Amino acid sequence: SVAAAANGEAPAAAPGSGDPSAAAQVAAAAKADAAEKKAKSYVGNKIVVCCVDNAATQVAVQLLLSLLKPSRDLVMLVTVVSQQPGADAAGRAFLAKIGDQVKSALVDVVEDVLIRSSLSLVEMIESYVDEVQADLVIVGSDGLSGPGAGGTSIGSSSGASGPARGSFGPGK
Repeated sequence: SVAAAANGEAPAAAPGSGDPSAAAQVAAAAKADAAEKKAKSYVGNKIVVCCVDNAATQVAVQLLLSLLKPSRDLVMLVTVVSQQPGADAAGRAFLAKIGDQVKSALVDVVEDVLIRSSLSLVEMIESYVDEVQADLVIVGSDGLSGPGAGGTSIGSSSGASGPARGSFGPGK
């Protein structure tokens, strides 16, 4: 599963601990917390925000903040990184900055780093969205326009029988 891959790698040991088992315990606790939040029933929406380190993501986050219902919504911040050593940690640090900004809106936040696979970027995002049963997807328009992105954007609505999906950001 895509979400399992997002939480599959343990981070480096907790700062100052030097103990790999402590890092494993921290990673397991974070994974359990994220799984609990994803499984919880929300009065509001489950919102996936696809994050890339660019201006379009900042616009997407500003849009998100204007839509949130405090104590009702779940925001799942997602980024896709390469399989290079250290990319996972860099992705987590990047999402943590955005997560701090979103948590100020008093909503639950999950930060997932997906490791790039043979799937296109669009396929990875669609798989994640389906798995977490998101109600809304927010993507900065630059996030799907790079090489290997698949050449399409997420923008279909499945009506009343399923979750709605949309893409937002500059140029949309």
